Amino acid sequence: MNAREWTGQLHKKQEKTFGADQKGFTLLEVLIAMIILAIIAVPICRVYVSAARTNAKARKQASATAVAENIMEGINAFSYEDVVIQFDPALTPDAEFLICQNAAPDGRVLLSGGGALDEGKYVYALKDVHEDAYDFDIKVTIDPAPYTRADESDAPKVNDYELVAMAGYNSAKDYLYVLGEGSLRSEFGLDYDTIHREVNRKLQLTITREGTGDDEGIVVSMKVAYWRNGEPEPTDDAMLEPCGAKRFEGEDALRSVYLCYEPNYAAGYGSGKDQIEIVNPDNVEFDLYLIKQSCPTWADLDVREERYAPEITVREGRWADEDQGSFVRIYHNYGTNLAADEGHPAIDPVVSDVKATYHYSYKAYEDGSTKNVSGRQTDTELSEKLNIGNSAVHKEKRFRMFLVTVEVYEAGACDENFDGSTKSRVAVLSNQ
Repeated sequence: MNAREWTGQLHKKQEKTFGADQKGFTLLEVLIAMIILAIIAVPICRVYVSAARTNAKARKQASATAVAENIMEGINAFSYEDVVIQFDPALTPDAEFLICQNAAPDGRVLLSGGGALDEGKYVYALKDVHEDAYDFDIKVTIDPAPYTRADESDAPKVNDYELVAMAGYNSAKDYLYVLGEGSLRSEFGLDYDTIHREVNRKLQLTITREGTGDDEGIVVSMKVAYWRNGEPEPTDDAMLEPCGAKRFEGEDALRSVYLCYEPNYAAGYGSGKDQIEIVNPDNVEFDLYLIKQSCPTWADLDVREERYAPEITVREGRWADEDQGSFVRIYHNYGTNLAADEGHPAIDPVVSDVKATYHYSYKAYEDGSTKNVSGRQTDTELSEKLNIGNSAVHKEKRFRMFLVTVEVYEAGACDENFDGSTKSRVAVLSNQ
């Protein structure tokens, strides 16, 4: 074989090899690859789409919750009457509407009302409330009924008593206890007037911590004891009958204790006193409201009020600096009776010179010994140790407690009467 023939055969081999390397995919192979890719890609796309929808829903939920919280905070800043007035666009133009700053100027609608301001349930709508990138319709329900007795045959509830301005009351943070006159009458079987001449009473409030870590909580408990004038005062805690208790979850769960009670005027007619003892061995910080009720039916109410001299004792345990003072802040309505009806005008308040006496006892030394300070709230040494505020009590029904429910719906739900047929509820918040 000569050189020319050998070169020709080599070129033929290279062409044959080159052709084999350039062989392409068949249609079937392409289809199979596309199917495999679809099987893999479709679930991944679904995950991304689902995550996007979930994030969008979470953002809307967060915005709706923020709206509900802002409205609730706004409502809690007002009395019952003021809230109703705030929701009336005829009385509160846009510039003065404080409940919800993001509501449309003409977006306040009264859906139903209960008549007088101190009665019944009100339901309002706020339309086109804007928050972030979302618009909502809000349904607000204001109802004092859970705190008011339905008729005179029912047991009194909190709104039947004189109260501090408790619009911001929260059962998760505050403890409310009402000690009515019925407790005295049932104990002794005497009429109310006789009780106030012959019977003494002691109410003991104990605040303690229990548990540790995630299980830590604060326990509030009440005990009461009664005894006649001339009888020895109960000295053993076991002689006090339990009359109420509640546990608050968390280290700083307790904010306030509200104690509403019928005053016992025995101190003015006998040797005893109305005694209130606060036992706080674990140094829990909280506000205490002592809310004495009025008895306007007595002709000599002014005399009884003048002679009323309760005795308040605070016992705490601490090893801290003596200058710290009590961990309890006390507010009261002593020295004034806010009742006023025909023939019985309200007594002028003399809060700065009340006859209530205070005893403050605390562990001031590492050996466990205690230090005591006694006197009235105007005494300098006592006022430095025991925080005693002025009267913060209101008789007017407009300061009553009320249940608030804020429901946040998608925009347009108000036009559908909030029935949820197409515009679902996004968030809901209640003060209970």
